[in-house]
Amino acid sequence: MARPREFHTDTAVRNALFVFWRKGYAETTMQDLERATGLGRMSLYNAFGGKEDLFQTALERYLDATRRLYAKHLRGGGIADIERLIDTYVHPAPLGEAAQWGCVMLIAIGAADGVSPLARKAIEGLRRFSVRKIEAELALARECGEVAANADLRDAAEFIVTSLWGSKMAIRHARSAAAAAPVGRMLRRLLHGLRTES
Repeated sequence: MARPREFHTDTAVRNALFVFWRKGYAETTMQDLERATGLGRMSLYNAFGGKEDLFQTALERYLDATRRLYAKHLRGGGIADIERLIDTYVHPAPLGEAAQWGCVMLIAIGAADGVSPLARKAIEGLRRFSVRKIEAELALARECGEVAANADLRDAAEFIVTSLWGSKMAIRHARSAAAAAPVGRMLRRLLHGLRTES
């Protein structure tokens, strides 16, 4: 009996993630995943389950990276920290080629058939996490006098997250980060307006 080929699970998941990210969940085939991971179909099924299971594993990797991004930029610095987070969304050049692909989770949920309830729940969990992190940063900014006492922090946080996520889809559609520049400018105006909200 032939010995199964050894592989590095993390590398296989990373490579699968890039395929889902570039092509979208619906358009990604098992053959695509075989080529990307270097694994045969049976090895993929044995290691990860089917396509949906592998997508869920890859998605969790992407969501974890996004949470780390928020933790890196939102560290109690108020408006300046939020502006740095905005910059990473509207100027994604460090991602290389992937900078033009938008957002893997939004591409998936935007497909005609959407994603599994499990994936949708995980994505919604990230959305709520993102809103909470930005709202907490705005609350700290209010304590420092950067934000007006009567500003609606939850609505502002929800709007910022929705705008940032939307900017990723604009980038994918236009295949250029320049498409997200107006989002960055308008969000800065919003943050400035929170200082004087009446």
